[in-house]
Amino acid sequence: MQPGGGADRNRRCRPCLGATEFFGDGEYARAFGDRSAAPTFGPFDPLRPDETLLSDGKLDAGDVPMPSALVEVRIAPNTGTPTDIGGVGSLAVVDPNAGPSDSPFVPVYKCIPYSRDHKCTSTSGPHPATIPNVAPPPFGPAAHNHYAPYYSRWQPATFATVGSDLGSDADIAREASGNDGPPIGNNFPGYRGSGLYDYWQFADVLSNAEDGPTHCLQRVGKYDDPIFRTRPEGPQDILVFSDEHGEAQAYFNPGTGFFFDNLVTPNGNGACDLRGITTLGTADISAVARYPYQKVTDPDKASATIRKSVTSLFRKDVVCVPKAGLSGPETGTAFICTATAIDIDGTPFEHETVCFTAGGTGAERVFAFPIGSPAKVVDSFTICVWTNSNGQAQVEVIGKCGTGNVFALFEDERILRVSNIFTFGCPTAPTTTTTTTTTPTTTTTTVGAPAGPPIVSVQAAPPAVIAQVIKSATTDSATPATRPAAKATVAVVRIQKQLYAKQTARYVVVRVNGTTTTARVQVTLVSRNGKVLAKVTRVVPTNRLVRVPNLKLTKAAIHARVRVLG
Repeated sequence: MQPGGGADRNRRCRPCLGATEFFGDGEYARAFGDRSAAPTFGPFDPLRPDETLLSDGKLDAGDVPMPSALVEVRIAPNTGTPTDIGGVGSLAVVDPNAGPSDSPFVPVYKCIPYSRDHKCTSTSGPHPATIPNVAPPPFGPAAHNHYAPYYSRWQPATFATVGSDLGSDADIAREASGNDGPPIGNNFPGYRGSGLYDYWQFADVLSNAEDGPTHCLQRVGKYDDPIFRTRPEGPQDILVFSDEHGEAQAYFNPGTGFFFDNLVTPNGNGACDLRGITTLGTADISAVARYPYQKVTDPDKASATIRKSVTSLFRKDVVCVPKAGLSGPETGTAFICTATAIDIDGTPFEHETVCFTAGGTGAERVFAFPIGSPAKVVDSFTICVWTNSNGQAQVEVIGKCGTGNVFALFEDERILRVSNIFTFGCPTAPTTTTTTTTTPTTTTTTVGAPAGPPIVSVQAAPPAVIAQVIKSATTDSATPATRPAAKATVAVVRIQKQLYAKQTARYVVVRVNGTTTTARVQVTLVSRNGKVLAKVTRVVPTNRLVRVPNLKLTKAAIHARVRVLG
């Protein structure tokens, strides 16, 4: 950049060492034949030339630095009407390794789009894994990976210190110019904090979608505990500051929470069958740029609204095809039937019980496939097997001279599917070649229908067989292990914090899964050195994420342990 200008995003940085710190705040090449001082924090300031004067010897658009604007990005909320499926998703991805007192929601770091490997790789490591994973391996080399300073800035500019000193006595070393103002004003929000700001982290979260169970059954758990699909979760109205080029970015993460009660009505078995539903939900996203301090006469700059539609990958079906490799009299006498169970986000349903019942005029027996696979045999026409890591389970159906079809009952989801109609071949006597005259022998079969055109009607297994399968699905365990008595269990514990205009509130969030509507729990608050600070007993609702009521956390409380009483 030229003196007084902004960094050129396309500048060559062969000798750059921007990745010497995680967010790219290292040293950058300049037209003077040297490098900037590290760390290189913005904004440009003639009083801090060693770290902010990044001249590249040419005049272009990168030489017009812009002050940070406060940008609000918002997903329009759901209206609450019975047919509205809008207001889904969040403006963050999830950090699965977040601590109990940290928010799991991660905004965009500028070094994701503006590093050569798009993974923020630096000498201190790559960007951590997230859900969805925005920076999966392999990772590139740290050298010369960051090329678009600045990745961080002082907010407001006058909070910068000589040499970007971050020590405890930095207040006495301040020597900077530029925009100024208090973190919080008298009757206006101000800069919502002050100090070093990493582009494009949340300056504030104005609205969060709170997840909670719907009436849509996802599947039945190991001990017959129903697991219901949830509503959207995560930040939906956020504030970020733009960089020196006037740019700000935010994620749109569709997640797996939707307004399922507005999509489908449970069937007679309580199943939530999403077959035929293409769009799970929509999100109308807009942005507004504002002057970051007190309101000025220049009006806010609003963007157009864009709509994101989230498409379902849900799949439940059973398909039968002729068994390969058969020849001679056995041709067409065996079919392989495959049941597939895939969730809305493409995740397979693993170890789900699927009971197959063979029907039609030609079916004679059904086996687990491949032979030897674990199975529970009900009778000659019905067998139950478990889905593999791909969400698939298979059986082999044998028969002759007639039609066949298969019913697949996905027990854990209480969803029934029927296969295509297929036709078994009729075995023929093997051909014998001799030197004598032979008389052909005609064999008459009385099982099934004679060979001919496919029969379009489907003859299912006897009603008693189907009833037996359904009874098995509701009363018998799919595994031979003895089932312990159902009890409440703690599924999620974390300390959540919420940033308000003038203070930060902290509270314990817990999810207890159980068969009762409430559970009595003991919460133990622990300090950083392991000292128990307090033990309290509370009653919380089960099967949803809730805040523990009437529980005040001191600053010393770093961890929380929860156990179910009774």
